[in-house]
Amino acid sequence: MLVTGANGGVGRCAVQLAALAGHRVYAVVRAGADESELRSLGAVDVLESPAEAPVPLDGVLDVVGGSTLVEAFRRLDAGGTVISVGRASAQPSVFDAEDFQGAGGGHGRSIRTFYLDDGRPGLAQDIEVLAAQVVAGELTMRTLPEVTAFEAVEQLKDGTFDVVRVISFL
Repeated sequence: MLVTGANGGVGRCAVQLAALAGHRVYAVVRAGADESELRSLGAVDVLESPAEAPVPLDGVLDVVGGSTLVEAFRRLDAGGTVISVGRASAQPSVFDAEDFQGAGGGHGRSIRTFYLDDGRPGLAQDIEVLAAQVVAGELTMRTLPEVTAFEAVEQLKDGTFDVVRVISFL
């Protein structure tokens, strides 16, 4: 599994959860990130680009978007899935038509989107599970300045909300 934007709040959490689930996790970060910290969270390797992944991937959690999303999709093995949860790059994701042809064993790949506020039930229970994992020491979070509930909602809307802030609400 590959996690892009692995040094951010969502990425750090994803690296840990994937490693806890038994996945071999590759963390993609900007140059100069603290590789030892990501390895301590469960990443087996720290890369600067999805193109550096040593094997075809079964899954990708993409927080970055743009060309990173495109590169990650191209690294998927047959039947693999990219889950797109953000656009930190603020760049368009431009695919070539050939990316969707499935030639060379890349058939059956998919891109799924995620939107936190889609009205589906279960979010509260998911947050409770994550909070319990933090309390049990299974997940580590960076401490960030606290925000009010109103500020958090505004940050969710503009895409600047960091998942680790959720813990301070509990």
